[in-house]
Amino acid sequence: MTTSPELLLAADIETAILAVPGVTTIFRTGSTASKVVDAGARLLGLRDDDAPLVRIEQAPEGFRVEVAIGVLASAGAVETAHRVHAAIEALTSQQRDGSAEIRITVVHVDDTGGATE
Repeated sequence: MTTSPELLLAADIETAILAVPGVTTIFRTGSTASKVVDAGARLLGLRDDDAPLVRIEQAPEGFRVEVAIGVLASAGAVETAHRVHAAIEALTSQQRDGSAEIRITVVHVDDTGGATE
């Protein structure tokens, strides 16, 4: 993300994702190497600690949104991922022309709490 509109969109998407029932957290996306580079940029002050965890990339055919989430087991990983996809799609269709390629990875399932009886 290099432009301010992309940072704003990423922050808006992050807020929308965290409002989805069943989502516990958002994790940093990307390969191990990209995470190390990002951590180095943060340590050097080249990137804010509060920068969005959602990754947005421009591509010739449009743009891609990538996010890694943690979910409550009681909410169901598949169902939660579908709700997150719908939230991202709704937001990106409002703010951008055309559709986005959306990649959601569930990296943690929390089965210790959040279940209601």
